[in-house]
Amino acid sequence: MASKTKKKATKKAASTKASKKAGKKGGPGGGEAHTPIIITDGSAAFEFDENEFPATSATTHESKGLRLIRIVANRVHGSTGSTICHELATNERVRIKVTCDIDGSTSGNDFNASGGNFMDGSGSPSFDFDHNIYNEPFPPIEKGKRVGNKKATLKRMEIFRGSTRIHDCEVITAKGLRIRLRDRHLPHN
Repeated sequence: MASKTKKKATKKAASTKASKKAGKKGGPGGGEAHTPIIITDGSAAFEFDENEFPATSATTHESKGLRLIRIVANRVHGSTGSTICHELATNERVRIKVTCDIDGSTSGNDFNASGGNFMDGSGSPSFDFDHNIYNEPFPPIEKGKRVGNKKATLKRMEIFRGSTRIHDCEVITAKGLRIRLRDRHLPHN
């Protein structure tokens, strides 16, 4: 009898461990099982999973069944001592504007993303950029499609809640920068 109880406890522990591992790797209820949107420095480029973010217009890619949870850099912000640009509260929606310079001009070169942390999927992330400007293929960092412009450089990244700017990224021009828009699959997807 004790042997059956011990087996059940071992099985439950293994199941819990597998669930936690799946949550870290991605998939339903966990983190992303796909490449998140990644913004990179130098020659400005954007990477994303085409299956999770299909084109819905000539400039826009929109996901379904995801929730945006945080925007994070691979560099520490000196003012906060953290790599997190912004962590979304439950039911919060944000807009991200990335300004790029091409040949001395920042006009018309923006990359925009938006999303929210809603469990009903209404904040599933979307992004848009001019596909004629950012049309050069780059080697992927993870497993997504990566496109950019060798002449473009990142100049500014701002995060807005409504019309209020809540973050003006101080590390956006750092060499080797990677900004990830982290999302999670909704439990039913």
